[in-house]
Amino acid sequence: MAFFIKVAMVGMARTVADAILMIECHRTKGPSRWLCGPAYPGLDVDPATATLKGLRIGYSRDLGYVKVARDVQEVTDMAIDQLRALGAEVVEVDPRFANPIEAFEALWFAGAACILSPIDGKKQVLDPGFLRGVERGLAITLAEFQEAEAVRFALSALMAKFHENYDLLVTPTMPVAPFAVGRDKPDESFRSWVDWMPFTYPFNLT
Repeated sequence: MAFFIKVAMVGMARTVADAILMIECHRTKGPSRWLCGPAYPGLDVDPATATLKGLRIGYSRDLGYVKVARDVQEVTDMAIDQLRALGAEVVEVDPRFANPIEAFEALWFAGAACILSPIDGKKQVLDPGFLRGVERGLAITLAEFQEAEAVRFALSALMAKFHENYDLLVTPTMPVAPFAVGRDKPDESFRSWVDWMPFTYPFNLT
């Protein structure tokens, strides 16, 4: 059964076993959980018995458009070596979709603006970077929102097709190492805080 997981759980889980438990809770079906992912086989995390034999994994270093720091790439390659050592078949491949950042920002910022509308008179307490996103969301038109939804649906269909051949897609989680606290982005080469999360927002969309 094809499935894909993008784990960005810093602060939510301290071990692989805890991360798996959290994913299990998130994917549990129910009347209010219509966006949950499909069921997947139980994962053995005991180093003495764990095996990934039979899994076909697609590995994308950069999704075809992300600039990844060398130290991040080296650590990711080490993780790929470990997946191979556990018996997985790993194929270097890109899903081949264009950067969906504009669609993500339209949907995310518009959603944030809607959710925060009840506290309109208290916006000064929000993080400045977050507030800029909310203000952008207020300016998004219905046509722009619908166009972003169309991109989202197309990307979801593309990834569903991708996972007919690959059980997992593995990428780096972030393109750069952690940077100084209190900053929205690592440096001025990044347009906004969304820019340094290029491996996560495409799968927020799907």
